[in-house]
Amino acid sequence: MSKLFKLKKFFTLEEAREHFSNTLEEKVSMADVYRLALDGHLTISVNFLGMIAMSPARIFEDTAENVSPNMTISKGMAVGEDLKEPYTIAKISGFPMSLREWLFFGSEINYAYGVWDLSMLGQEREYIENLYHNETGRRGSSGGLNGRIQAVVLKKLDSFCKIKDIDRPSSIGSHV
Repeated sequence: MSKLFKLKKFFTLEEAREHFSNTLEEKVSMADVYRLALDGHLTISVNFLGMIAMSPARIFEDTAENVSPNMTISKGMAVGEDLKEPYTIAKISGFPMSLREWLFFGSEINYAYGVWDLSMLGQEREYIENLYHNETGRRGSSGGLNGRIQAVVLKKLDSFCKIKDIDRPSSIGSHV
């Protein structure tokens, strides 16, 4: 492995394939790289050089002792700050992550840039699945209703967001 390769913080998908091939001393295909990402062994990230519009999201734990169609939210969506007044929300408006955890998206629009991980909870998973199927010569997803979030969902640390397809106001600028 080259010294320059060791200094890099991020790799393109092709560089990741090459790295795996060299490290494992066997041929690794792009289909293998996509499969590793789909199976949760590899995180694919994107670097937004300009500002993107997004709605923040957060995973909340339902701490109620009794099963209910609603849950109480006591933290903010964007940064998880404690709210002065908790509110109740219907679980059906979120996405179940486990038996007691739900992902909810805020209605506000925020702007961000930089490196975000693909969460593989939404349409980004379908995109990677299609790349995998194209590499293997198999038929990909037909789209439609598949139980996934119908948006591109990104993740950074404990925060999630979904990309919004709206124009960025000129007052925002290209970077913070």
